[in-house]
Amino acid sequence: MDKLTIKDLDLNGKRVIMRVDFNVPLDANLAITDDTRIRATVPTIKYALDKGAKLILMSHLGRPDGKAVAKYRLAPCAERLSKLLGRPVKMAKDCIGPEVKAMAVALNPGNDNARFDCLRALLMAGRIDDARATFDPVAGKMLLDARLVACGLWLDACEKAVASRSPEVLAAAIAANRRDFDARFELAQLHFAAQRFTDAMDELLEIVMRDKAWNEELARKTYVAVLTMMSKPPATKSESSAPKGTLELAGKVNTTPADPLVDQYRRKLSMALF
Repeated sequence: MDKLTIKDLDLNGKRVIMRVDFNVPLDANLAITDDTRIRATVPTIKYALDKGAKLILMSHLGRPDGKAVAKYRLAPCAERLSKLLGRPVKMAKDCIGPEVKAMAVALNPGNDNARFDCLRALLMAGRIDDARATFDPVAGKMLLDARLVACGLWLDACEKAVASRSPEVLAAAIAANRRDFDARFELAQLHFAAQRFTDAMDELLEIVMRDKAWNEELARKTYVAVLTMMSKPPATKSESSAPKGTLELAGKVNTTPADPLVDQYRRKLSMALF
């Protein structure tokens, strides 16, 4: 039986995750004493790079027992591989988190999925300056991905929150004039920046119900941005597959898992608009 190999794949421009075995022996000074396993991967790695792949390598070293153990980090392997390849090999500090997502963006700047994941992680962590640096390269695009537009509105809210009036002052202004949309939007942005998402949408909905077109529909656009941040990612192929023993129809598509709260606020917006 013929087996599929890396030579049967179109790798050009693709982000490729390659599992390698870099579990090599180290001495007391964490120097590699036998690099046979690393050398064995070089032809495959070179082939992928020569074919235009954006390559991500993953391996384990030693038995860290699910913990981050300094002596089991892959830095010595990255250094040795760099020498064998004759080119830099960047070492990630972890396999998850904003830093890793930022490296994924740098690997393929045109990948909107990676940029959105990175922006969302940075904003959730309150790292506004890093989020701005990640967003600015695409901020001027004519047809910006809707998720990145949402990140831009969240970022704008976070930056403006620093100089905003207090919630108490804004609430007093709204109580004095229910149509003080500037104060209400400012309060919504404060909530958005603090990740009080439903509070933000409640304020934005008050604007939409009274004046849908206010400020070029900024309230509606920001409301949609909050919903985007709250929404779960689309189901993977395995998650969306039908259970065994059930009838499947051709033309399956991945669906986003239902979230009652998100669905509730989507309905509220629909009712306000129509």
